[in-house]
Amino acid sequence: MAASNRERPNLRRARERRGLSLAKAAAGIHQLALSDRVRREVQIGPSHLWRWEKGVTDPEAFHVYLLCRYYDKSPAEIDVEKCWPWEIDPRYARLAPDDTPHAAALSEVDPASEEPVDRRDFTMGILGSFLVTPSLALVATSMFPDGNKRLPENLHALTNVYARQIYTVAPRTLLLAVRDHLSVLSSIQTTVQTDSRRRQLTIVSGETQALAGKLSFSIGNWGDAHAYYAAAKGAAHEAQHPSLLAYVLGQTSHLYSHLWHTVPSWEAQRPLALLDQALAVLDAQSSRYHRVWLLSRRAEEHAAAGNGNAAEHDLEAAARALAVSTASDDHGFFSHWETAPNARLAAYRGNCAQLVGRHAEAIAVIESNLAAIGDRLVPIRASILADLASAYARSAEPEQACYVLKESLSIASTASLVPYVQRVRTVRARLAPWEDTAAVKALDDELREVT
Repeated sequence: MAASNRERPNLRRARERRGLSLAKAAAGIHQLALSDRVRREVQIGPSHLWRWEKGVTDPEAFHVYLLCRYYDKSPAEIDVEKCWPWEIDPRYARLAPDDTPHAAALSEVDPASEEPVDRRDFTMGILGSFLVTPSLALVATSMFPDGNKRLPENLHALTNVYARQIYTVAPRTLLLAVRDHLSVLSSIQTTVQTDSRRRQLTIVSGETQALAGKLSFSIGNWGDAHAYYAAAKGAAHEAQHPSLLAYVLGQTSHLYSHLWHTVPSWEAQRPLALLDQALAVLDAQSSRYHRVWLLSRRAEEHAAAGNGNAAEHDLEAAARALAVSTASDDHGFFSHWETAPNARLAAYRGNCAQLVGRHAEAIAVIESNLAAIGDRLVPIRASILADLASAYARSAEPEQACYVLKESLSIASTASLVPYVQRVRTVRARLAPWEDTAAVKALDDELREVT
């Protein structure tokens, strides 16, 4: 819903009077949503509560119901607009009080009714929701009219299902499914007879290895990430697939970037070399978002090295690439760019600005685009917030830096995003001149709790 632009102090007090952190309150509300009466999976995290309390966004009707039940308050008592879900959607009739005039009539509606979906979407939905075993994958693919003739395409579709969830599903959970998918691919590859099908499965396997590498990086298993990326790179070379190779090289650059951790001096140029190579091999048929991402990543590395002119050159090239449509924009690995591509590029521009010392510009650019990026892309939001906090710290605004860092830390710790928590610690080090202030001490308390 749209922002109300007014804080909700009573909503915040309802939480604080119970002695709850944002993370603990979010966990409690999530459990309430799964209770027998409600029975609905809902994504409510610490960042949602923070934004509602600050008036950045408004809770939807179902969220209003959960907040009122959890805190045992009326809407007015927590500064939210009265808007009950059963008044909008008949599927929520079971939540209405018994004395609601239309509760009986509404209760006749099947709460589980859904729009029909075709067999392929249904099967892919099943596979995207459970851990995949070889037997399940093979049985599912046999459900299609042409059976095993479409096996590579069906397995590729499943890889894309997982790729589309990479920023919206907890990485540890998703990694389990991806690893099982890899075991399916490995067992099938040994039985393939024709060169064309072998190449197709090699590409699918390489993309899935790259996905496993990205997820391993997100939870701090960098050794596994190295191994998965090496396997994916080998598959890309074997299948002669430039887009996959470019993606793997781009992701590998994070492992050598001091934006994420301390690296030896002899490795300092490795990220730029990898990104140069990735852009050199990327073909014209690749998604435009692929090129935009690689150019933006290289801009970051240039900015981190103090080369503002080179960073600006890459950002301008990325903006031009973004304006050109390509046939591959729906690729699973870059589907997360589809919602707000200009805001995503602006976030890179803001980080580059703070890295080269243009802190006020960085704050203005990031803050003006943060809402468009939204809350669903959890790791991306955590990273952007850390960049924003860094700009505030470098602008000698420690209280605001701590405020933003707390949200980044809450998001990253809840999802077990180890490198993103480390990124918060890196920004915290820039607050050393103010370590005796109440804001920094409170941040340190939360960091110790995460540890």
